[in-house]
This record gives sequence, structure tokens and C-alpha cells, in this order.
Amino acid sequence: MRFAFVLLALAAAAAGTTGCCRKKAPPRPYDPTPLASPKSSGPAVTPNVRWGPVQAYIEGTGATCTASVDGTSYSLAFAKMPEGTKLRAEGQETVVGADGTGTVKMDMGEVLGAMTPAEAFDYKTKAGPASKVKVTYPNKVELDIEPAPQTLYRKLRDGYDKLKDSQPLTFGKEPPVAPGQRTILFFAILNPEMIGPGKTLREADWVAMGEKLPARTGKMCSGYKPVSGTGPALSYPLEMVDEEVVIYDRKAGTVVDKKTFKAADRCPMFTSNGHATSYANSEEVKRWLRARRTGGR
Repeated sequence: MRFAFVLLALAAAAAGTTGCCRKKAPPRPYDPTPLASPKSSGPAVTPNVRWGPVQAYIEGTGATCTASVDGTSYSLAFAKMPEGTKLRAEGQETVVGADGTGTVKMDMGEVLGAMTPAEAFDYKTKAGPASKVKVTYPNKVELDIEPAPQTLYRKLRDGYDKLKDSQPLTFGKEPPVAPGQRTILFFAILNPEMIGPGKTLREADWVAMGEKLPARTGKMCSGYKPVSGTGPALSYPLEMVDEEVVIYDRKAGTVVDKKTFKAADRCPMFTSNGHATSYANSEEVKRWLRARRTGGR
């Protein structure tokens, strides 16, 4: 019993000198300054590149590059790259700034110009530039990035729409067009059509695009059956939608000619959401385009 009492006394003395009686250190004041990190000079070895649908990941570095298409232009936007990294493509060089970003642009004109409209405007078609991007890090490590093909459909059409703002659209090196050999790419209701001898986008030196005009009110159209199939016949005022068709010189970005085509003064067989609408005759538009292609009116 005496031995046990001595052990308990020693334990109590130890606790009193080490635990509850030690003075706590004051809390450190909050410092809003972020922790500093040394600037990277680049990876030690050439990293691998892994592409997703539109973004590439430069593995082991945290950096990315994102692809985008605008008309015939293909861009790669880099992020989280070391400052001073050089990005070179098609003879043009961009140096990454202190924010770690940089963008390079490449031309897809040669690739797209050789396509037919059916190929280029198929929603499944993807394409990219033929050249690569050379990345040179500050520590001299080099990396070649092959741009991943991207979907064209909507972005290529955007390039043609810029003709409305007098911006030319070219497809690489293009030969001059012989007199009388004009080819018109006509953006019809469903799919673009070629009018003339040309087959590819590069060979269509003129572009025709239509724009629907505000509807004009015409006569009353009657005799339409209700959707339910029962009840009195319905009547609606005819809404005539005219169309202005403009021909552009693709390589110059200028207007060649334009004409307004009147909607038919004829009631349609069917109505849509309570509207009886008539439109311009597409065959009449094509006849005019064929005549203008060869110098006629």
C-alpha cells in the first residue's frame, strides 16, 4: 500500500508541472497575404498532352490549352503556363505573360477550302489546322502540340455571316476566277447549294444569303379545320413574308447585287400555331442567281 501511494503522488506531481499550469502562446494574427510560390521555369522533361473534346491538359504541369474556331481561324488559348514561355505557330510567336496566359491563332483556309459544302456543313465534320504549335519553356524544354479537330458547322457559317459586315472570307491561296466561271454558294432553307461549275468552298467566289422581311398582311384565308377535327372552320389573315437575297463577293467582302422576292399571294394548305403564312418562291431565287452568275439580270 505504501508503494502504491508513492506512485500516485509522483504521477500527480508530474501532471502539475507539465499540463494544466503551462502558459498558452498567444494566437498568431491573421495574415491576408497569400503564400508566395517560386515561378516555374518549366517541366524537367517534355510532358505528355492529353486532349479532351475542346481542351488539352499538359500533364504534370497544371497547364491547359483550349481550342476554338471562328470562320477559318483556329485558336489555342493557354492558361497556367510559366511566364516567358514561347508559343510559336505558322511563323507567329506569342510570349506568355505574368498572368500565365497566351493565345496562338492558325489558319484553316487550305483545309476548309478543299471541302464541298456537303462535307463542311455536316454537323459531324471536324477539322483542324495542318500545322503544330511549338511550346518552348524558359528552361529550354520544348513541346509540340498537335491541335485537335473541332466541329465546324456553326462556326464556319459565322465566317460567312461576317460578309454582311464587309469582312472578306478567304481559303488560303486562291487562284483568280476566269470570266463567266462564277460559282455561287447559296444558303438555301435546308442546306447550302452550289450554283455554277465549282465543287468546293474555294471555288465558290460569290455567296448568296437571304433574309426574311417583316410580314405583310394580305387577304383572309378560310376553311381550316380545327386540330380537334370538330367545330366550325377557322379563318386567319394571310401573312406574306418577303425575302431579300444579297450576293456577296466572298474574297472582297463587297455586295455584288441584291433583290427582294415577294411572297405568294396564296393561302397555304396548312397553318402553324394559328398563322397562315406564305414565303418567297425558292426556285424563283435560284433562277435569278443562275442568271446573275453569267452576267444576266
